[in-house]
Amino acid sequence: FPPSPPSPPVPPRPPAPPQPPFRPPLLPLPPAPPPLLPGQIKVLDTEGLRKALEGVAGKAELLLASGRFKLTGAALVVPSAAELTLRGTGADADGTVIDADGRSGIILVQAGGQLRLENIGLVNGRADRGAAVDASGKTTMM
Repeated sequence: FPPSPPSPPVPPRPPAPPQPPFRPPLLPLPPAPPPLLPGQIKVLDTEGLRKALEGVAGKAELLLASGRFKLTGAALVVPSAAELTLRGTGADADGTVIDADGRSGIILVQAGGQLRLENIGLVNGRADRGAAVDASGKTTMM
């Protein structure tokens, strides 16, 4: 048999179009926290808490982040001119804790000062008087 004629050349395939880079699906963002109201101060750590307390005069509300605020040898002082609310933003009193580590009292409310505690755990205070709260002023705990 005679050899079969050569097949016509197969044209090369065109290159595949470039693929877009992989992008994972976008997840919805968590809702933004509500804006702070006048007189509210967000506090993230022990140093910030001490600084905020130093500047309090009149009515103020400190919103303490979830977590443990460790004191290093001196109680927190609520000034006599303050009408202060300390509010924990953790899920419960175990979510926001002020811990004196057995070194001091936790909070001293000076005469004339007012303190309201909400959703905050107070632990490991040590003092002859008022290991958790030494209140010369008006104090409400919730």
